[in-house]
Amino acid sequence: MSFFSTLETLPEDPILGIPILFAADPRTTKVNLGIGTYRDANGKPFVLKTIRKAEALLTQKELNKEYLPIEGSPDFIRETIKLLFGNSTGFLQNGTVFGAQTVGGTSALRIGADFLSQHICRNIFISQPTWPNHHPVFSRSGLAVHSYRYYNPDTHQLDFDSICSDIKKMPSGSAILLHLCCHNPTGADPTLEQWKEISELIAKQKILPFFDAAPILK
Repeated sequence: MSFFSTLETLPEDPILGIPILFAADPRTTKVNLGIGTYRDANGKPFVLKTIRKAEALLTQKELNKEYLPIEGSPDFIRETIKLLFGNSTGFLQNGTVFGAQTVGGTSALRIGADFLSQHICRNIFISQPTWPNHHPVFSRSGLAVHSYRYYNPDTHQLDFDSICSDIKKMPSGSAILLHLCCHNPTGADPTLEQWKEISELIAKQKILPFFDAAPILK
């Protein structure tokens, strides 16, 4: 018997599976509504000139291949903190923010999930619906994964009242997973005023907010 005979095949990712279906479709009028990448008039991947220029500049610098520190590239981390928190917040000076570089967004989620599970809390609430990988990432870190209502499929809009109602019921000391923007898979985001209300509720309930910021960091 094979060591791997007991493994179960995971279901196809509904988003990442679209490009595969797209490539297999023989129709010439097809449009790829899957992963949000730039394409030219012929549907071929298109790399922005700014990206090409940045790659050329990096090549000209002839950077070395030394090992990075454990937490990653200090320059990259510093600029990422500026992108997320702003350049005038003082976070970089007073040391209240720590950053670490990972090999990808899912790795960052897993590292954060392990940290929560081992040191902070045992429960996390994720939106319904959410990115398919969220549940296995957090559950395999030892967290109990719960859900909160987020989207109304009948109105195709953010279910803000249900979000607030469910946050009020979350036990103190739990974590809540929030999508910073471009909620996956609904695309429905709270307004600035709604974010303020959500923030106040989370603080009142003593819940830890955990943000997935994938769209702005890719």
